[in-house]
Formats: sequence, structure tokens, C-alpha cells
Amino acid sequence: RVCMTGTPKSTPFIRMLIQAADVITKGHSDENRANLSEKFYSRVIKPYVGTRLGRQELAADILDDVEGALWTPATIDANRVQTVPSHQELDDGFYVDVADLIALLISMDPSVSNNEKRNVNSGKIQRASDEVGIVVAALGENDHGYMLGDFSGRMPSHKWAKRGLDLYDQYEADRLIAEVNNGGDLVESAIRAACKESGRPMPLYNKVRAGGKLGSKGSRAEPVAQLDIDGLIHHVGYFPLMEDEMTTWIPRAKGQKSPNRIDARVYAFSELMLRKQGRKLGYTIS
Repeated sequence: RVCMTGTPKSTPFIRMLIQAADVITKGHSDENRANLSEKFYSRVIKPYVGTRLGRQELAADILDDVEGALWTPATIDANRVQTVPSHQELDDGFYVDVADLIALLISMDPSVSNNEKRNVNSGKIQRASDEVGIVVAALGENDHGYMLGDFSGRMPSHKWAKRGLDLYDQYEADRLIAEVNNGGDLVESAIRAACKESGRPMPLYNKVRAGGKLGSKGSRAEPVAQLDIDGLIHHVGYFPLMEDEMTTWIPRAKGQKSPNRIDARVYAFSELMLRKQGRKLGYTIS
């Protein structure tokens, strides 16, 4: 007799096992909630709640690929790593890990709306503007790309500008890039205002303006998606909301929301990898 446990990822092997199994028992992570500390729940479980990936990781559902999406869960999982490549160096008598990265940038797809709807009773913000894409990405010495963080969310301009600057400092980034199609000079103004408020100098900053030969979002995203398919881009850990967007967004489909997280990711790896290859890009940068 064989008893197998685990997360049911959508692989041919798992599907074969399910078809051949006599008994399948499914559980949900919520059933173990009473035994989990608040810290574990908030850090490990909560990020997946309400996401498509959460159905797999928390509810043991097998996710089918979305027809027309540029990315599949299998591709992302196959490329996933837990750390970036590194080596050890002697520093003041101690060996320390040094990441084998040659470039790191903060990429932003900002929102220029500052709508903050508050609950009339609690006063808390219910919805702050449109979602802003903010990612941290790096290029390794092996010419592979690494996604280090997804800090996207709904926030007004003074908050996303500050978040971008905080990440720039935290990760000791080489550059901060931001799309300016909708906001124009307002994007740079928001960043400069955040610098002035926090008393720090303006970072090395580039404006990204979408358009050109690969003008549509889908056309810009496809070359980066091919890098994923080729095994050249790695997520360092899990990014449930980003991966939900990647595996469900269908280019050129009507009625879809703008993929802000994807846009920020696409600009990041286009700059780090495609420009280095001399590829045609769907934007200009200055």
C-alpha cells in the first residue's frame, strides 16, 4: 500500500496518480489554523488567501492552465529558486555570503490617481487609487534574471514614490525606472517630492515611455515570457499575487484590467536582459 501526501501541482504525474488512486483525501490549511502561531499565519498563509495559487497551496486544488496566458504555473515552478547564486568572501576574519549579481533595479508602473475612499464609520482607507506595480529584479553573473520582490499594491502617489525610494535604498539598487505614459512629469515630481520630504538625494532614475514597434502590452510581454520558458528568469521564493496575474492574464483579451505587476516585471527584465541582447523593445527610456 502507498500513501502519498503533498501539494497537488498540475503535472502529468500527479494527474496520473489521481486517476489511478482508490482513495483521495483533501485537506485545507484552515483546518489546522488553531495550531498555527499568528506570526506563521501572517507570513506564510495569509499572502496566499484569495489568490489562485492559494487554491493549490491551501485548498489542494489542481489548477488547470489558462488558455492564452503567456505563463503557466509549471514554468514558474520549474524556474523557482530559494536564493540567488552567491559565493563566500573573507571580511574582517569572517566568511560572508556575497550575491553573484551584476545589476539590480527597482521597476515601477505607477498610478497617478490619488483617490482615497474612506469608510465613513471607521475612517480607514477602503481603496487607494489604482494598483501600482513595483518589483525588485536583478541580473546574475550567469546572465539569468532573478525576481527578488513584488511590492505592488493600491496606494496614492506619495506612498508609491516613498516605497520605491525605500526599496532603492534597502536593496542598494543601481537604478529606479518608472513608466510615465499616464503620469508624465507627475511621476518624477512625486519621486522628487518624496526625496525632499525624506531628505535624501534623487536616485539614478529613468523614464520609461511605452510605445514603438512592440507597442501593445502583449507584444512587450511576449519576449520576457520566452525568457521564462527558456529557464532564464527565476522567482526567488513565491509571489502569489504576481503569479496569479501572470498565469491568468490573456494578452489582447477584452475587458481585462491592466496587468500592472506584469508591466513592472516586463520593464525590469527587458532592461536587464533584452536590451543587453540588442533586442527590439516596446518602449523608449530616458
